[in-house]
Amino acid sequence: MELIRPDTRFDFIGKKKFTIWVSAIAIILSIGSILYHGGLRYGVDFAGGILLQIKFSKTVDISEVRNAMETIGSKEAMVQKFGAENEFLIRVEKSSEDLEAMSRKIQASLQEQFKGQTLEIRRAEVVGPKVGKDLKTKAIWAIVLSFLAILIYVAVRFRQVSYGLGGIVALIHDIIITFGAISVFDLEFSLPLMAVILTIIGFSINDTIVIFDRVRENIKKMRKEKLDTIFNINSDLRDGYDGGADPLFLRRTGHP
Repeated sequence: MELIRPDTRFDFIGKKKFTIWVSAIAIILSIGSILYHGGLRYGVDFAGGILLQIKFSKTVDISEVRNAMETIGSKEAMVQKFGAENEFLIRVEKSSEDLEAMSRKIQASLQEQFKGQTLEIRRAEVVGPKVGKDLKTKAIWAIVLSFLAILIYVAVRFRQVSYGLGGIVALIHDIIITFGAISVFDLEFSLPLMAVILTIIGFSINDTIVIFDRVRENIKKMRKEKLDTIFNINSDLRDGYDGGADPLFLRRTGHP
């Protein structure tokens, strides 16, 4: 079944004023939301907190542990498997209680939720704000260095700095709107979300390079055509659709 016909002729450039306004409004709303909320809501990885390594006597599903943490009032707790099937890492925000008191409270609450199980806290430590600050700095550097590498790569490949700058502008546009969505929906900014940001950077620049490559090719082939016709790049519609739909399909079917 063909969702996009080969003879599709959509006038993207003719709609540029509308799309520019949509992008501008989205960027303004994104920045406005971030400023209104006083920045992003950082998770334990970046803001610091308490890290617990807990081992159950029997196999437990990770969703049950998450539900149990929500039941005891730790909705923002991050739970992940660690080592064996019955072992988990739990990260929670630091409260006014000390580490030992907080550990005992969580252990007692989980013991109540999982009756018949024996719980052992194998590790309990505080993730200080300095560690969180270091992670923030590394995250920022990861984004900046990826931008710099992309700028150099695109400029060298297409032999024009303007292509590299164009790619960076497109990336900044995508990243600002992504951060805006994180702020609007009040999502906790954690290391998994940082991985999402870097993934978006990869997908964004990949699509941009494909478009730039096709524009450069068509400028040579279609010398008599108007630039608007060349820039519409309808021939890349199917490639763009496949590039976006394939990961969504894999995610939906449970594949990595």
